[in-house]
Amino acid sequence: MAEPLSSRTERAGRVLDENGRPVPYATVVIVSGSVPMPEIALLADADGRFGLRLPPGVFTLRAHGPAGAGDTAVEGAPAQDEIVIMIGGER
Repeated sequence: MAEPLSSRTERAGRVLDENGRPVPYATVVIVSGSVPMPEIALLADADGRFGLRLPPGVFTLRAHGPAGAGDTAVEGAPAQDEIVIMIGGER
């Protein structure tokens, strides 16, 4: 059974390039998680910002933009800090 949306935590994030500049309209996807999740793809806004609701667990998010791709691990628990996904540069 799917987890109710009311038990999920709203998280804000931003996609940045290797120089710390926003990546407009980057695609953000959940590539793995410690709990089952439907396939979700988001489009960041013109400032590289995005938001999503996550259930409790640990997830890997991947952002794709003109400069490449980048991953970050996040928790679906309440957090004060913004999710930052860096793309581009040497990997």
